[in-house]
Amino acid sequence: MSILSIPLFKQNRFLLPILLLVIFVTLVPTIKSPIKHTFEYDPDEGFELMKSLLFLNGFSLYKEISNDQPPLFTLILSSWFKLFNPSAYHGRMLILIFSVILLLAFYGTIKNLWGNFCAIMAVIFLLLSSVYLRLSTSIMIGTLALSFVMLALYFLTLYRKSRWEHYLILSGIFFGLSVSTKLFAIFILPLIILEIIQANKKSHAVFLWLLSFLIASLSIIALFFQFNFGMLMQSLFQPHLKRLDLPGCNFLLIWRMILTDYDTALLALIGIILLLRQRRYGSFFPLWCLALTLFILLIYRPVWYHYYLPVSVTLSWLAAIGFSKFFHLDLRQGWFARKNKSILDIFLRWITAVIIILAILRLPGKYRRMHQSVWGETTVEECKAVELLSKYREHTHWIFTDRPIFAFYANILVPPELVLITWKRKFTEPLEQSYLIDMLQKYKPELILLT
Repeated sequence: MSILSIPLFKQNRFLLPILLLVIFVTLVPTIKSPIKHTFEYDPDEGFELMKSLLFLNGFSLYKEISNDQPPLFTLILSSWFKLFNPSAYHGRMLILIFSVILLLAFYGTIKNLWGNFCAIMAVIFLLLSSVYLRLSTSIMIGTLALSFVMLALYFLTLYRKSRWEHYLILSGIFFGLSVSTKLFAIFILPLIILEIIQANKKSHAVFLWLLSFLIASLSIIALFFQFNFGMLMQSLFQPHLKRLDLPGCNFLLIWRMILTDYDTALLALIGIILLLRQRRYGSFFPLWCLALTLFILLIYRPVWYHYYLPVSVTLSWLAAIGFSKFFHLDLRQGWFARKNKSILDIFLRWITAVIIILAILRLPGKYRRMHQSVWGETTVEECKAVELLSKYREHTHWIFTDRPIFAFYANILVPPELVLITWKRKFTEPLEQSYLIDMLQKYKPELILLT
């Protein structure tokens, strides 16, 4: 008997998402301490925190504050800091909230397409993936951008079911918000348009969605760039178009993470085989997303570990399809529902059973790894450095540093043009010595901290 046949789950369709929310919220007390006391999960945290702090202090984004990402994340984080004191803890709680939104939208999207059981399994696979919880507590752009993408997909599935055009407009708006947060979402734009065409053959549906998307994204971009296309290209496109072959920053990094989640990847392979054998082209969206994401990561440089997040989402989606097909013998007249099963059907079913047993056996280890991933290190030297900087706060207007997280904890501002001294900027926009000297003469920082 499957979980969906239990009357309690039939009567209340909101029970499973509520249970999911309860399960996730119960994790918060156990991860609250590391969120509060971890010095830094990733160098990007310092950049994002300082950009938001500078924006909060009245400096303009792009004209003064150096930034190679769209503006929405900085706008949201600085607005969040207006409600709460600027702190790494509050910033991480904001990302955690968007992580919950991502999970609920992910659940709702798959539930509308494949049912409750498949949706709940997809969320479990994603929650236990190798970097999800860590990225759910790190002040980085990816989780927030992906939550907007998932909301766009969720409202698109609602539109497919009801044909209510308000859902189509909401889907376009949320996709526009995602692109205004991080540009990577633009790559799945053709796939979403194909989904809309499949849902509604009328061309006005695509036009309405695109209009909503363009209004949402361009209005935010225009607010900050004011149609200065030169600044737009220099800030958002040029830093990401140059190929940088940094050591260890290539597709092998993503491949190692896939191997870490090999049980989910194997179940995803089963799900892909099922989709291909049934030729359910209308359900190929996660497959196309996975193929496109892997192809881009294969040719793009540099590749960072947090790029694994969209891969883990599609792998979890496909793995849940393979998993749910095994337990739902009559699900949409699928693979196991056929009376005359071939030798290949029987073989695949036994292979699926072995993989599922393996995935169950790995649960305790993956759960421990999930908790360990949020325990970042805080060294004595880091604490002493912040304490030393804080002593000079009253006599310091500016600090020049390549690790703005130290400046943020000491509540000292970094010169806005020099807030983003990253590896990418060093190679794509060489920081000439004369430029650095000019900036130092302009701001005359009382402190310099280089790591």
